[in-house]
Amino acid sequence: MVSFAAVFFVLIYFAVIILLIASIWRVYEKAGHPGWASLIPFYNIYIMLKIAGKPGWWLLLLFIPIVNIIVLIIVNIEIAKAFGKDTGYGVGLAILGFIFYPMLAFGDAQYQHADQYASLNTLDRPINVADEIHKLDQLFRNGVITFEEFEKRKAQLLK
Repeated sequence: MVSFAAVFFVLIYFAVIILLIASIWRVYEKAGHPGWASLIPFYNIYIMLKIAGKPGWWLLLLFIPIVNIIVLIIVNIEIAKAFGKDTGYGVGLAILGFIFYPMLAFGDAQYQHADQYASLNTLDRPINVADEIHKLDQLFRNGVITFEEFEKRKAQLLK
C-alpha cells in the first residue's frame, strides 16, 4: 500500500518540474527564442548560451568534468545580466534555479541584449544621443561591456 506521504512527495515533485519547464519556456520567449526550444536536449543549452551572449562552442565545455560546473555558473550569471539583474541573482539562478527561474520568467525583467546591441550598432539612422549613452552606461554597469568599449562607443556617438 502506498503511503500518503509518498503520494504527496511525488505530486510536489511533479509540480516543481512543471513549474521549471514553464519558467524556462517563458525565459526563452522573453529572450526572443521559441519556448519549445527549452524542451530539446542539447539545443536547449545552445539557445541558453545564445541568451547569455556566449558562443555556441561553449556547449563542448559542458562535457568536461568540473569545467562544466564553472561554465554553468558563468552562463547563469550572464543570463541574469542579460535580463538586467546582478551577479548575485545569477548565482541564485545557478544554485537555486527552482526559485530564481520562476522569478525571472514571471517577473517584470526584460531581455536587454538584443535591443541594446541593435540600437548601438545602427548608427546610420537618426538617434537620440543621450538615450544611446544611457544604454551604454547600463551595459557597462551590468558588466556586459568593458570600460574601454564603453568609451569607444561613446566617442563614436559624440562624433
